[in-house]
Amino acid sequence: MVSGTYFNQDGIILGSGYKRGSGRLNLEHKISDKVKFGTNLTVSRSTSNRINNDNNIYGVLSAAILTGSQTPVYNADGTYAHDPLNASIENPVAAALVPTFTSVNTRAIGNVYLQVEPIQGLVLRSSVGGDYLNLQENRFIPSTLNAGRATSGLANANSRYDIAWLNENTATYNKAFGDHHVSLLLGQSAQKSAQQGIQATATTFATNLITQLAAGAVKQTASSDATQWTLLSYFSRLNYDYKGKYLVTAGIRGDGSSRFGANNKYGYFPSVSLGWRIGQEAFLVDNPIVSELKLRGGYGQTGNFNIGNFSSYTLYGVGSTYLANYNNVAGLGIQQLGNPDLTWEKSAQVNIGVDFGVLNNRVLLSANVFKSKTSALLQNLPCH
Repeated sequence: MVSGTYFNQDGIILGSGYKRGSGRLNLEHKISDKVKFGTNLTVSRSTSNRINNDNNIYGVLSAAILTGSQTPVYNADGTYAHDPLNASIENPVAAALVPTFTSVNTRAIGNVYLQVEPIQGLVLRSSVGGDYLNLQENRFIPSTLNAGRATSGLANANSRYDIAWLNENTATYNKAFGDHHVSLLLGQSAQKSAQQGIQATATTFATNLITQLAAGAVKQTASSDATQWTLLSYFSRLNYDYKGKYLVTAGIRGDGSSRFGANNKYGYFPSVSLGWRIGQEAFLVDNPIVSELKLRGGYGQTGNFNIGNFSSYTLYGVGSTYLANYNNVAGLGIQQLGNPDLTWEKSAQVNIGVDFGVLNNRVLLSANVFKSKTSALLQNLPCH
């Protein structure tokens, strides 16, 4: 299936607007009774025409409020008029239409998979997915506006991209032995996210016709940054039931994160649950009122790695923040002390519950009791 959309909307404020075009592809093909593959891909590109709307005399809304109602939009010679009582306030129409302030967002999300069933009950599946995001922002304020007059024009550029990918490989086996049913899952996954950005500002333009940073005689600021993280996981799960009445699920997974110290990159998280469908027992299965009664309980651990990408490393700061001899000579200084023992935050939970249904499940009730304990909390502590 192939589809596409286009969206175009003008903003409430003059000069603002949003355009977006997207396309989508979904494909699945069965090569044989035992092999099939599929893919889906979504691409989009959007453009936002933004305006300066800060709470200052150069913002469109604030300028419209502050400008006297006796002030026309244009002078007799066609130039933009200003309030004669306060010429520092920008003409609101000029503030909306003259500057260039665009944001272009390009994104592609997709995955592809291959599934093979070599023998009955065994399914092997491998998939690869990716997410690409690119952002380009450009802003130019000409010297004809108050905001750019003192600097003979002002230009900013910001470029960022974010690339993420995920690979998953699983093997699933299902088998029934009379009244016994077993399902086993083994899997491995790996994912990575990388981001990079650069920002720059320039002033002193000889002409307002050329708006690129290279045309600015004075390069005021420039900076760049980059970061990334990775996660490697192994997991397994076993499901067993007898006559659909007695249920057991057990699993364990191990995750290794680049965010943690060299001594504790991996965390291991087991889980187990039991269930008894009392409503399927002979003494209750034909009850005209009670249609469902299930008792369940379980224990499991989960992990949290939501910290900074380099929280376990010794970090150094460079640049003008760390001046050597206070003589505008770039220096080097420690920003953060490393912790090679930094490890996963773990939450362990025990729960017991009951599900109760009556009148052919027209009324369903569930009750749960649980206790959770979190250890090795991930928190930033102040340095002393």
